[in-house]
Amino acid sequence: EFNNVGITCGRGAKPKILNCVITRNFATGVRITDANPVVRNYIIAFNRNHGVWSDGFSHLLIEYNCIYGNKDGNLRGCDPELGVFDRRNKNGDSTDLAHNLYAGPIFAGTTADSIAAENDVALQVEKTQNKGAVRANARRGTPSESTAPGYMARQRRRYRLSTYSPCIDAGKPGKRYRDEDGTRNDMGIWGGQEFGDYGTER
Repeated sequence: EFNNVGITCGRGAKPKILNCVITRNFATGVRITDANPVVRNYIIAFNRNHGVWSDGFSHLLIEYNCIYGNKDGNLRGCDPELGVFDRRNKNGDSTDLAHNLYAGPIFAGTTADSIAAENDVALQVEKTQNKGAVRANARRGTPSESTAPGYMARQRRRYRLSTYSPCIDAGKPGKRYRDEDGTRNDMGIWGGQEFGDYGTER
């Protein structure tokens, strides 16, 4: 975040980079010139220019990413079939042929997270049903989540996905990509495992 370009790939580079968040950069999120990178399980969002800019000649693999809200467009110089919705993933969300999402990632604690919660009918019913229990706990002095130990530490974990995020369980399937709890890969920095099959720390 807050770079000119988030990641630059050039001069024959062939990096495999997994589970990143590339956001709020002053130009492009990922810039590719004469390179053949693998861009997988990323969240590339809210960059000032393009999400992914390619020279149009590089052979790149862009799959299982969330690419959204980049001011000058999400993709430039990439395979023309990318960005065309032609399937749905296991969560029921629309994707292109490479399983890329083009929907807001919804990070925990953001305005988008609050709006999703407000529109969650099941949650509103649950809150109404539990209102008496919450008041009783407050009278007994039972700590709420906002005052429980460790709450502020959890809030400081940047770019953690909201429970409403379409990026949950939407990454590349397969054992090598699974989250640490054994579930399917979540897109972004909180998905996947600390050490992958490539032998390097992500």
